[in-house]
Amino acid sequence: MLVTLALCAILPHTAPAQDTNLDSLWTYWHDESNPDSLRLVALKNAIWEEYLFSQPDSAVYWAQIQHDYAQSKGISKYVTAALNIQGIAAQIQGDYVTAIDYYTRGLKVKEEMGDKAGIAGYNGNIGLIYHEQGDYDRALEYYARCLALYEEVGHEKSIATALVNIGSVYLQQKEEAQAMEQFKRALGIFEAIDNKQGIANALGSIASIYVGQQDFVNAMEYSNRSLALMQEIGDQRGIATNLSTIGDVKTAEGDYKGAIKLQLHSLAIAKEIGNLILIEQVTLSLYKAYKADGNLLEALEMHQEYYAIRDSVDGEENRQEVIRQEYKYEYEKQAAADSVKAAEAQKVTDAQIAAQEAKINQQNTQRFALLGGVGLLLLFGGFMYNRFRVTRQQRDVIEAQKTEVEAAHEELAVKSKEITDSIQYAKRIQSAILPPTSMIAELLPASFVLYKPKDIVAGDFYWMEPVGDTIFFAAADCTGHGVPGAMVSVICVNGLNRSVREFGLTDPAQILDKTRELVIKEFEKSEEEVKDGMDIALCSLQGYTLKYAGANNPLWIVRKSDTSSASVSSQGAKTEATTEARAEATTEALEVEAELIEVKADKQPIGKYALEKPFTTHTVELQKDDTIYVFTDGYPDQFGGEHGKKYKSGKFKRTLLELAAKPIDQQKGILDTEFENWRGTLEQIDDVCVIGVRP
Repeated sequence: MLVTLALCAILPHTAPAQDTNLDSLWTYWHDESNPDSLRLVALKNAIWEEYLFSQPDSAVYWAQIQHDYAQSKGISKYVTAALNIQGIAAQIQGDYVTAIDYYTRGLKVKEEMGDKAGIAGYNGNIGLIYHEQGDYDRALEYYARCLALYEEVGHEKSIATALVNIGSVYLQQKEEAQAMEQFKRALGIFEAIDNKQGIANALGSIASIYVGQQDFVNAMEYSNRSLALMQEIGDQRGIATNLSTIGDVKTAEGDYKGAIKLQLHSLAIAKEIGNLILIEQVTLSLYKAYKADGNLLEALEMHQEYYAIRDSVDGEENRQEVIRQEYKYEYEKQAAADSVKAAEAQKVTDAQIAAQEAKINQQNTQRFALLGGVGLLLLFGGFMYNRFRVTRQQRDVIEAQKTEVEAAHEELAVKSKEITDSIQYAKRIQSAILPPTSMIAELLPASFVLYKPKDIVAGDFYWMEPVGDTIFFAAADCTGHGVPGAMVSVICVNGLNRSVREFGLTDPAQILDKTRELVIKEFEKSEEEVKDGMDIALCSLQGYTLKYAGANNPLWIVRKSDTSSASVSSQGAKTEATTEARAEATTEALEVEAELIEVKADKQPIGKYALEKPFTTHTVELQKDDTIYVFTDGYPDQFGGEHGKKYKSGKFKRTLLELAAKPIDQQKGILDTEFENWRGTLEQIDDVCVIGVRP
């Protein structure tokens, strides 16, 4: 049973999602002739509507731009709006420690502004964190503060939102009558102001009560009404939540196949939008449905995934850090209040001392009047002499400081050059482990490698190894970039080399299994736990037979549309994985004279992983003029374009399909130009590695 929780927008939107013209919002933001405050409104609404619940990492990126711009213009309310968006994005992804940090920073600013509605919003969102962690007493405490402040300022929509959250706590405490009272009161308010998002949330929450009471007729009625509204306004989180609730009803009614279908749809949406809380809840529902249907293997997999996510999101360390952040904020607030009291007391004491001194000075005025005149003459003479001496000393000090600054500047320049020289030397070392251009041209004459490190050295690398008439090649992405990523890449390259040269392995899946073993063994030598590793797409090519195994990174093959479809077979360490792996080889045809065949990777890295399993080898019989592509995530993840969005895999696929008719030796330059034009003036965010091969 899923409970619908409502996040608080610290500033109200100027328009609901279904009426917002996103292009016009972005255009308004980019037009620097518009007023600053209205530009910030447009940016905030664009982030909220386009990114927050579907691409939370992009929401954080643009909210930081909003935060910095609002801060530079001294517009505090949009600084806090940005902090709220960043907090919500972190909360959606299950990062409660980061979320509570953003919320307490925003709350502090709102308290300084005396903004009761803003204070209420932050209290509501902090309450949500405790709610999701199961600390219901503390959640109710924050929700009560939130509701009282919203009632004080008369903000109807937010009052109803707070009521939904309070009702959700009562529901999870099995106080169903109190929960229904809160939900129906909220529904009445939302209907009165015609807020479709709120109506949908309240309907979904009421449906959850009926599920718990096993009143499946009413549960289905309210869930379907909520789902229809969520689909109308395009709320992916709400759609996934209602699909899962309906799936729970079908499980309870014994329609396990129908339940599993709905839950899988819900899980796909939850994973697409990166909502870990929702993924945690849906995997638990899937576990129950699979178990009831007798699919014990799938049930076990869902159970393991559920516990892996639950441990990362709801772990005791995470909970304690959230509480520590809260008490840190309360301490700082109290310390500030105490310092104000101390300052007031000091003012009273200073005033008393000043009055006493004034009285004494008045009594002595006449006594020193005569001596004062003489003293003034002596003082003036001494002053003139002292100024001359001080001026000379200051000139000497300035000269000495100038010399010190110049020396420090020279020393800094030397240190900077030493560091740069060291990194450049590291680049030469890393270049030595990469396949030389001449080797690539000899082994794979119809190929290219687009390699663009973010820094001087990179965490991405490409690898190639000939064994008889078979050519192995790979594109890999190690943890991090720059110097740390490069250090990890050396260990990973060594693991690949040993797997082939020392252990004589030729099956891609077995090579990845052995490489993972060697990498983990190297990192276990450290006294601290090291979870670094890599994602990789590894291929072996012998004539027109291609074998592939992947750790998170897929294989794409572009084929002319008039040739036959791909024949893909899969072989892993577990025979039951064969059917699933074959099903994962999918074909995507676009409006060009070519099609893109995708063979998906195993969802696990080379390195420590909670759900570790053997890798799978996929075999593809290639056709003449097929083009093979393996790559890391740096190209599709790059921000750019007119609105600063991610390039994304869908656009990357279309670009490669458009290259189908181009000679292979021209594709590298075209891809590089496309990347730079998309990036524009924005910073490159990650290393880039793309390999294209024709057999």
